[in-house]
Amino acid sequence: MKYLLLIGFVLSQAVSAYDGLSGVTTVEYIYSPVDGSLPYVQFGDNSMSGCHDNNGGYLPVTNVEGGERTYSLLLAAYMSKSPVAVYYKYVNTDPNYNGWGKCHILAVDLR
Repeated sequence: MKYLLLIGFVLSQAVSAYDGLSGVTTVEYIYSPVDGSLPYVQFGDNSMSGCHDNNGGYLPVTNVEGGERTYSLLLAAYMSKSPVAVYYKYVNTDPNYNGWGKCHILAVDLR
């Protein structure tokens, strides 16, 4: 029984790690600064509710290997216009702020 509770707790934490999940959308725009700061990615209209223009956010690169893999996947999806789903997290909930930094992209699911 203890193991069942532990597994349930771990799964609930994995599911609650993000604030939103887009529907199926496409990558519309990638801004990748040469100074090494965070890339900004914009998806189809109204795909990321509550984020900048309801469709974009920064791709934080806290793990270089994971960041490079996700960025490569986004670039491939952009070039091929392949559908994706985006998991994201709100990082700035100030209602008066509508900059690019409202959301961070946590994961991308290539469809």
